Amino acid sequence: ALALNPNYAITYLWYGNLLIGEANYVRALEMYSKALELDPLSPVVRTNIAHMEASAGNLDHALELVRREIELFPESVYGHFMHGGITISQGRFYDGTRSLYRALELRPEGHPELFLVLGWTYLSFSDITTATHWLDRAETQPNRMPAYFVLRSELLLLSGDEKRAAELADRKST
Repeated sequence: ALALNPNYAITYLWYGNLLIGEANYVRALEMYSKALELDPLSPVVRTNIAHMEASAGNLDHALELVRREIELFPESVYGHFMHGGITISQGRFYDGTRSLYRALELRPEGHPELFLVLGWTYLSFSDITTATHWLDRAETQPNRMPAYFVLRSELLLLSGDEKRAAELADRKST
């Protein structure tokens, strides 16, 4: 794709995403830097650089990148989503959920990952009612991720419904 589209920022962005999946952060940063060079006002590229830094364990640097993005693009759904995920990873539940709810305000229809992170966050604090609400929202999304089934199973187990947890595990495997 790069050979066909050497001046197309999104090509470098997607290639960087693939490299993150392989934990090749140095090469991913090269691809994201090229994408940012081609599209310097792209909030998506900036968010992905922050995601890469967070994936590499550089949470403070990732958070600084996201803060700068939010300053540049206050309406960036992904900026607020990433800020929420990073701050929750740092153990700052209140700040993290506030950012996730801001992302939801900006994109009321939501996103499967946003609902999953909210569900996981509340589940980790044993707030079964709120976790159920967010996982129910995730269930209505067309692109449920495998993590949805894991979180839903954990929620069912916590609430003592081992039978439904097993049924869900069977449904996931088909």
